[in-house]
Amino acid sequence: YEWFGTMGKSFLTLFQLMTLEGWPDIGRAVVEKSPWQAVFIVVFILLTQYCMLNLVTGIIVENFMDTARSQQTQMLKQIEEEKKNVIED
Repeated sequence: YEWFGTMGKSFLTLFQLMTLEGWPDIGRAVVEKSPWQAVFIVVFILLTQYCMLNLVTGIIVENFMDTARSQQTQMLKQIEEEKKNVIED
């Protein structure tokens, strides 16, 4: 068991699968030993990629919302200043 021989190798192999680094080689080696584990590999890759996609999307949306809030705050301050200037004139 080249890829899953110890706990450390198992974690490294799962990390490689999660990042899609060399997953075809790992998949072929595992399927040669036990064909039904192909299901595990496919499901693991699908779930981790789904989670990573959600994480990246969440970060992008959060940054977008922060930028929008900042711009809205600046616009409200500018409107208040313009109102003050109109009232003073």
